[in-house]
Amino acid sequence: MIKKSFSEVFSNYKYIIISTIIAFIFIILNSIILNFVLILNNPRLIYPLIVGGLSNIHIASLITLTIISLLSGILVSMVTYKITTVKILNKKTTGLSGIAILLGTLVPTCSLCGFGILALLGYGGLLLFLPFAGLELAWLSIILLIIAIFMISKQIATKTCKL
Repeated sequence: MIKKSFSEVFSNYKYIIISTIIAFIFIILNSIILNFVLILNNPRLIYPLIVGGLSNIHIASLITLTIISLLSGILVSMVTYKITTVKILNKKTTGLSGIAILLGTLVPTCSLCGFGILALLGYGGLLLFLPFAGLELAWLSIILLIIAIFMISKQIATKTCKL
């Protein structure tokens, strides 16, 4: 069922584009969020800050950031497909999707670099007290995103099979 819903959603190029754009936006926002004021003063620094931030991030943090970004893009495109075709979305799936994406944006994938909104608010250093310096929260976000994707794909497959 899940494979059928994935092939149904991503057979349309529009949802592949949505997924890709969301993933890139997620990565870009995570890499420039701490330098927001600097970018407002000098917008030409956007590209060097993105490249520099992503090249200096720890490999485990880069992997989790990439996974969270891709899963967020997939989830957003599947939710968009579900809303445009069926016009109904399960409240549990909506809540879990929101929590997973929010956790993915809040948690810095690199506590030392300060990626994430918690670092912008000044709470990124608190995650250093956790056993894996906050990386476990990124993995929790990945697990929640996967569960939300499975839930939405099951709903898509169920709704389309009944029609």
